[in-house]
Amino acid sequence: MSRRKHFDLGQHLAAGQLPMFMTGNEVKQHYGVIHGERMIKDEGYTEDEQTGWTVPKSNYRDYMENDKEFWTRKNKESDAKVREDDMVDKHKLPGMDEKLSLRQHFEKHGVINPIILETGTKDNVILQGYHRVASNPNTLMPVEHKTYEEEYGPYNPGKNH
Repeated sequence: MSRRKHFDLGQHLAAGQLPMFMTGNEVKQHYGVIHGERMIKDEGYTEDEQTGWTVPKSNYRDYMENDKEFWTRKNKESDAKVREDDMVDKHKLPGMDEKLSLRQHFEKHGVINPIILETGTKDNVILQGYHRVASNPNTLMPVEHKTYEEEYGPYNPGKNH
């Protein structure tokens, strides 16, 4: 199911009318990505002279993936059946079959868990649900509007996003 063509979501958001359902494309159009979700490209790292460790350069923000690269990565991750990093537990959905990719799970069961959106700040962002947004661009999905603190607790640099 998708929205009718003449629906102007931007006008509704500006008026404070927060929708209960949005498509992935609508979410991407009206909400940004939390800085901590973006990956640093390889050229954004350097070797520390004292330790020999690979560390981010001081201007690492210049090497962050752009929106297109970010959404391409999230879409690709949605197709992976075996996720080799901490994504497996972090993004496991209730009742998820380990043999299915996230995309296959969504195709079989639909998107049940809402996308969590921060609304009403100068930078409206997606708090939770990047893979659901990336893999369901034209599907209406449930969304919840929360503050950062409601979703994660008090802001604590270095611990939270």
